Parts: sequence; C-alpha cells; structure tokens
Amino acid sequence: MQNKNIVFAAAIIIVSGLLLEIAVGRDEAVIFSNLQWICPYRDDEQHCAVSFELVNQTAVQQVREVNMRGIRISPGKKDANARICGQINFSILLEPHEVIAIRELMFVVAMPDEITVSIRE
Repeated sequence: MQNKNIVFAAAIIIVSGLLLEIAVGRDEAVIFSNLQWICPYRDDEQHCAVSFELVNQTAVQQVREVNMRGIRISPGKKDANARICGQINFSILLEPHEVIAIRELMFVVAMPDEITVSIRE
C-alpha cells in the first residue's frame, strides 16, 4: 500500500513539472531572427524570396502560426495608407531546442516596400 502512495506521489510530481514547463515555456519560447528578403522579377510575375530563422528555446514542442506579408506604402503617405501586396500563412511545429531556417517564395501583385513576419501561438 505504501509503494502505491509513493508511485502516485511521484507521478503527480512529474506531471506537475511537465505542466509547469509547458506553461513557462510559452513566454518568449520561440525567437524570430535574421529576416532577409529580395524581390527580383521573374518573367511577367513578381516574387519575393523571404528567409528567416526560428529557434525553439524550450524542451517541449512548440506550434506557431506564421504570417508573412508584403506591404506597399503609397509615395508620400503614412503607414495608414499601406496595403498588402502579398501574403503567405502557415503553421510550423518546432521540436525541442530546434533551430530552423525558413525560406519561402511569396507572390506579390506589386513591389513591396517592406516585408513583415508575425509569429503567433
């Protein structure tokens, strides 16, 4: 009977530790860096080659939603008049402590002035 109590207590401690690690691992768990982009013309279409890195800093898997946008800002206007000229959305699963380089070719309807990338849970 005493062995069952010890096993039960150990199981509770292990599960609590895992849940705590998952909860703590959410804040700043995935780091985004090294955004680079170039938009060469290809035939009659326009494409932008976008690359960046994601780093999972935790010991647990992380799933993230990635949104890449090409932004066109009208000359002489502020950001309020910016419009999206290209966009890619996808989900990615990062293994514990994984570093991954993302490279995507994004179709754009106009040459962007900037490329933005947002990473969300």
